Amino acid sequence: MPRRRFYQRRKPYQGNVCSYCGRRFTELPYQCKYCGERFCSNHHLPEAHKCKALPSRSWSTYAGERGEREPVIVEGPPTWVPAPDKRFPVHRVHKTIRKIGRVLGGIAALAIILVIGLLIWAVFIPWLGTFVETSGGESSIDVSQLEQETFNLINQERSKYGLAPVSWDDQVAEVAREHSKDMAQNDFFAHQNLEGQNVDGRLTEGGVSFFSCGEIILEQSVIESETTTWIFFIPITSTDYKTQSELAQIAVSGWMASSGHRAIILTSGFSEAGVGVWVDSDETTYYFTGDFIG
Repeated sequence: MPRRRFYQRRKPYQGNVCSYCGRRFTELPYQCKYCGERFCSNHHLPEAHKCKALPSRSWSTYAGERGEREPVIVEGPPTWVPAPDKRFPVHRVHKTIRKIGRVLGGIAALAIILVIGLLIWAVFIPWLGTFVETSGGESSIDVSQLEQETFNLINQERSKYGLAPVSWDDQVAEVAREHSKDMAQNDFFAHQNLEGQNVDGRLTEGGVSFFSCGEIILEQSVIESETTTWIFFIPITSTDYKTQSELAQIAVSGWMASSGHRAIILTSGFSEAGVGVWVDSDETTYYFTGDFIG
């Protein structure tokens, strides 16, 4: 029994064939614009090219894709032009991979831009804020001088009403200062502290002898105003602070506007007094306490 031979059918070649040499090429860069035949780069001007469109041919008609037709009569030799670029079709998988690569590249670029923006926001803004000019501020205020200036303004108010000035007492001032410190550190504002003591109990505990006593307190912020300026979409806040003299003047004016505190300041029976000031941990709020004894 004869042996059967099995031949594997080859896939058709997807390239082009040069009309002159008959070799297969992936790309044929030259094409005759009259007859449409293609040629490789080595035979882009073949001597034996028989252009079907020239009248030198012996036949008058030729078979084309749409049947027989008359050749086109032109003058001169064939003109050679580069053929349109024909390449192998890209597989769908390759197209999908390219699309995914573009998407991932765009996401990576956006992530890099976001990281750079966050770094600028975290580093550049605090650095830029140091160049914002401010007026006044906590650094220009001396608490001891503020206490003395407030005490002098109290005596000026007493002199307006014909009262004798009160004298400064260090023990009374220390008791007043401790109460201001207690209010600043424990975040409360009252004449009675968290232990239930009033001014008379604090003065007695501080070793102060007195016949009568009174107390005035006040809480005020050192910030005068805040202005926000936008620089390249970055908010920069500029803060204006009260001066030391403004703090003292506002404190005494506030006491004189209050009937209860005004009555204590203008009590003729008080002969000694002390003012204590303390600032909170943020260095923005000042607590004033004035104790009077007679």
